Amino acid sequence: MQEVSFSQAQIKAFRRADVIFVAADGYTLAPSRIRAYSFAKACRERGLNAEVLSFFDHLGASGQGSGAYRMDEQEKLRLAALGADILKLNPTAILYMQKVSYHSFAVALAAGANGNPVVLDYDDFDFRSPFMPGMTRFMPSIGPVPATAEMARNSDLCVCASRRLVEIIGQFNERCELIPTGTDLSVFDVGLRDAAGRGPGDPVELIWLGDIWGPQIVADVTMAIDAFAALPPSIRDLARLTIIGFGDFWPEFKATLAARLGHLPNLVFRERIAPAEAPGLLARCDIGLLPLADNPFNHCKSPTKMFEYMAMKVAVLGTPVGEAAHILRDGESGMLASDLPGYMRRMGTLILDGDLRRAMADRAYAAVLDGYHLGAMGDRLVRLLDGVREDRRSRESEAALTSA
Repeated sequence: MQEVSFSQAQIKAFRRADVIFVAADGYTLAPSRIRAYSFAKACRERGLNAEVLSFFDHLGASGQGSGAYRMDEQEKLRLAALGADILKLNPTAILYMQKVSYHSFAVALAAGANGNPVVLDYDDFDFRSPFMPGMTRFMPSIGPVPATAEMARNSDLCVCASRRLVEIIGQFNERCELIPTGTDLSVFDVGLRDAAGRGPGDPVELIWLGDIWGPQIVADVTMAIDAFAALPPSIRDLARLTIIGFGDFWPEFKATLAARLGHLPNLVFRERIAPAEAPGLLARCDIGLLPLADNPFNHCKSPTKMFEYMAMKVAVLGTPVGEAAHILRDGESGMLASDLPGYMRRMGTLILDGDLRRAMADRAYAAVLDGYHLGAMGDRLVRLLDGVREDRRSRESEAALTSA
């Protein structure tokens, strides 16, 4: 691990913050990029002093995402102590914690010492992933389920990215609110499509991009690729499917699919791109894939990719699971199918019918403008945070009067 030091300007920023977003992961992973960095940006735009403390970006953690599970537990405890020292510099800031993991010890230590208000934010079904497996053997209370339950119970507010997560976390804290993972329209600017340079004879571009983190996502993306491969050549040859990936399972996934389907010249595997490149990439795409198996993870997930597709007028081909089923109107603002044959048929329809693709993309974009973007999400977030601060002030005033 690298040595960490903060400048006086950084220390001052933490001291004066109204809210500090605390994340285990860094900017390159979508959950922390959106629900820490972008949420902090939204707060600043609305007059709150907001800072981010990322254990990966700022404290030098050796892993993030699925890689964090391989970190030594002594490293995690050392980082938690360091993070707590930073957070304790500000006894009044709202500590906005992105999920429950080893970084939660820092929030608990700081809030326990200073009495900071705490907001717990959840956007994934991570309750079965032990973040301190060795210690959990001897202290079961720090297992993922009991730790999440206790952090939720003792938080001033819980914010969840999906309806199913609200149901789960709401069992522990009735102060539980829904804020989807909306898209920043100043970054995902649909105007980029005008400069994309697409020609009338270009192939219909299909896209999937993301973290191939485990067997579940491997199965989901494999289904979409198999649907593309099963299309009649007369349809498939009109299109190109690009898969852009990274993560623990990416090398094996890529090698397996390339060996099985490498004869398809219009199936392309690309390595990870920087987040800043994603809007320009999507501006050149026509169909965005969102294959989701019917499982607890996908029911809980707020599909970041789907909102980005919608914001860039990329027609969505998904499955009726979780938030996608609540937000997309099948055949109107997106296409939904539950199995490989259905996915293949819908994919073929979208490839052949450009007018349908564009009409669906326009309706999906209108839905984004209606509320699924950082502007609307930021307004709601700041109202909720103002409520947390007001509730805390009221309780402190009542306590002062009682003790007088």
